[in-house]
Amino acid sequence: MNCKVENEVKITQAPGGSAQNFNPLNDTASAVATIPAKYCDDDPRRSNLKIEKTEPLGDGVACKAGVDWCRGFKITVTNTGPNTFNGKIKVTDIVPAGASIFEVGGSGWTCMGAACETDDAVTLDKNPPSADKVSFGITLQGTAEDARRMNCKLTNKARIDSPLGAPKNIIAADDKDQITVDLPAKFCKQQTNLKLEKAVDANGCLKGVGGVHHCYYNVTVTNTGPGDYNDKIVVEENIPPGMTAVFAGMGWSCVPAGPDYTCTWNNPPLNAGEKTVLGVQINVPDHLAKEFQCKIKNIAKISHALGGSNQNTNPNDDEGTAIADVPEICDRPVRTNLKIEKVASPKLCEQDGDGWWCNYAIRVINLGPGDYDGPLEVEEALPAEPLDAQWNAPWSCEGTGGAGAVCKHPNTTIAANATKILTLKVKFSNDVVKEKNCMLANVAKIKRPAPGSPKNTNPGDDIAGLSSRSGKILREGADEPAPYQAKRSASVQRNCRWRLSLSVRGHCEERRQRQI
Repeated sequence: MNCKVENEVKITQAPGGSAQNFNPLNDTASAVATIPAKYCDDDPRRSNLKIEKTEPLGDGVACKAGVDWCRGFKITVTNTGPNTFNGKIKVTDIVPAGASIFEVGGSGWTCMGAACETDDAVTLDKNPPSADKVSFGITLQGTAEDARRMNCKLTNKARIDSPLGAPKNIIAADDKDQITVDLPAKFCKQQTNLKLEKAVDANGCLKGVGGVHHCYYNVTVTNTGPGDYNDKIVVEENIPPGMTAVFAGMGWSCVPAGPDYTCTWNNPPLNAGEKTVLGVQINVPDHLAKEFQCKIKNIAKISHALGGSNQNTNPNDDEGTAIADVPEICDRPVRTNLKIEKVASPKLCEQDGDGWWCNYAIRVINLGPGDYDGPLEVEEALPAEPLDAQWNAPWSCEGTGGAGAVCKHPNTTIAANATKILTLKVKFSNDVVKEKNCMLANVAKIKRPAPGSPKNTNPGDDIAGLSSRSGKILREGADEPAPYQAKRSASVQRNCRWRLSLSVRGHCEERRQRQI
């Protein structure tokens, strides 16, 4: 019937042409009624288009540089029947505020912005049972701030713009679709802030046993809000060199990290307004307390959550410093000055096989006014790398490469005007003696306590130099060369004409002749 219903009526009494109905031409009439398209199964033009929006790749879409997130969607149009569709299709994607189009389109589609139309008329059989469909893709992108404004929920909509209504698209209810996806949670974690405060505990510094003081501090980390904190907290603890530390606090654990410590709190959540406290005990040897003038500094800094992040928004309150006093041994400042002197002892070097042994006495003198208490370090600069070296206990010497060495003395007390002596015996090769023209310059320098510090107030007397001579007997009172005036010298035990190798003899013999 092609959706048309015709109805006809005719007068049968009185018959047309009779006396009562003389005109038979107007005895019949008909009318045609149109059946609504949705009820007309026989209309070959009737079809319906349905739009669907999906996210097939999830967050696996590659973003271009400069954006924080992107999401790819697929828009698919099918014909739900009952008959075959033929024609062009136009679809518009509705881009939410806070997002922008990265790319859009697909084979057989032409897009202007978010509006896309098939290039040609398409034929779609009823699906199902067919698998006919047309589709294109669109990728949206945005920044972290865009994600926060959307509360990390991206809702994307699409609609069919053409055709609309019968006969080609008879059901309007499926001409629109939408999908909501989650954006990366890192952009929308509830913002909060951690604040670190460092203070000396009420106990301050207490005297221990064995020449040690224990100084106590508290590290307080507070969640200043507005959100709750649901992660670990990591604090880096800076401990002064030569000291050790012990830590305590619910949920805290600390491990050494070089000279310092890394402390981790792993007991979340820390709700807005709540705090956690890490107790710190620093063990301070008395001699180090004096070196630090009894001011023991402790520094702590938050390293996680990183300052400036959503979980720790203000990086300017992540570090704290506290200084504890050790009053028992530093009420009266003790000032001393150490002076170094270096002499050849004995004055004559001695040949031994392939080289020459030269002996030096390095004296560290406490000029006062107070007693010196602490370790010593002397830096040696020799004229060349020695073949061998010896020294007296409890000193210990270690080469620093080439001609350098550092000699250390453990903690000791030197009364005012008293001395500590380092006896250093060094062997140089015959070749070095010759290369240095029989003049072996040697310099010693006080390295610890630091020159200019309260324990060593005058840096001007912390260096002593000496030349050790080879190849002649130096007469008592003989004038020394200008570069070594006011310094002491040592010579070889025998005239080098008898002791040095033939290649050295002439050179040293000539020097002897000049000196005598």
